[in-house]
Amino acid sequence: MLTIANVNPEMLTWARKAQGLSQEEVSSKKRFRKVSMWEDGSKKPTMNQLLDLAHFYHRPSAIFFRSSPPSDMKKIRDSRSKSMVDESPLSSALITEFRLCENRRKRALELAEILDKVTFCNIPATTIDADVNQVGKELSRFLEIDFDSIRSFKEDSDVLGYWIDRVEARSILVFRTHTHTGLNPSYKEIRGVSSYEDEYPWILINSQEHPRGQLFTLGHELAHLMLRSSNLCDLNEDDHSDSVRYERFCNQVSAAALMPRKIIEEWIASHSMKFRSDEEIEKGISLIQKKTHTSEESIARRLVTLGFISWNDYNLVRDKSIHNLDEDRKKLGNIPAGEYYYKRVMRWNGRKYTNLTAEAFIEGKISLGRASELMSAKIPIFNKIISKLYQ
Repeated sequence: MLTIANVNPEMLTWARKAQGLSQEEVSSKKRFRKVSMWEDGSKKPTMNQLLDLAHFYHRPSAIFFRSSPPSDMKKIRDSRSKSMVDESPLSSALITEFRLCENRRKRALELAEILDKVTFCNIPATTIDADVNQVGKELSRFLEIDFDSIRSFKEDSDVLGYWIDRVEARSILVFRTHTHTGLNPSYKEIRGVSSYEDEYPWILINSQEHPRGQLFTLGHELAHLMLRSSNLCDLNEDDHSDSVRYERFCNQVSAAALMPRKIIEEWIASHSMKFRSDEEIEKGISLIQKKTHTSEESIARRLVTLGFISWNDYNLVRDKSIHNLDEDRKKLGNIPAGEYYYKRVMRWNGRKYTNLTAEAFIEGKISLGRASELMSAKIPIFNKIISKLYQ
């Protein structure tokens, strides 16, 4: 016997629109072909259909029985280039990512309370007119970055992990986008998102980028937090929209934090680097990259600020970087979905959130089922995470 779900039709409509989907897009799925009738109230879904729809919308099924929608998701300023904003409305995948980040932050605050953890973030504030070199220095000082340690790392992913550890040690949550079918927004849509709060501000990095690019994006979003703003970014400086001034500032701050002026100038002098031709620029950037483990684009951005190369040189490097990003994206798509899945779950959720959840479980504050739910992982995957964290 089928069980009918006596849902509120208005909630079905709200959930679909909040997900950025049209009726046509939803009803194109065979199991949801009656969605228009469910929304106008002429038909009711079965419980099984409702559970499928809730999964599709990434919502708990209980929400559809409410009399009115919950408060809207926090507004995040769209700082992407004007052409991207005009031509590409936010995808359903990206809207889902926002909501996952906001939900994780709320759960992190709850976990921190029961574990008596510090949640306040005292990242220094700045303004758009501040000196970018000084702001970059303040940022690296706030994070207590040891540049000698960075030079000892061999892998780009290790350097990215080091920076993320320093960021999360300052009560900033760092998440990365999902990489399985249906949940990962294209790197062409966003490169990063930041959401400022006094307690546990968060940053979302697009995991489709190479670790070097992710590192530059991390610095860019930290600059937005210093500006006390919440932004959706593609790091593009090409057009003349109002957002470009802020994107340019944050790019400059990121490059200054990752590559302090004194260190870069010493390397350039010690290696007698010249930047008179494309070949010399490429060689110089390659040498700097071995020391900093950041992207060609970010190094070129720093060299522009320091006056070593022109904007035209930077744009050529950036175009090449975008091409390389496309190639890296293709390689990423060839990684088996199940390979080291528990590591992916940890990356998506972020190290700090993962550790809060694991610690609360180990101390008996939450159940195994609840811990797995908080991580959006099945119990065997969460057990694998625990075994790796506490082995």
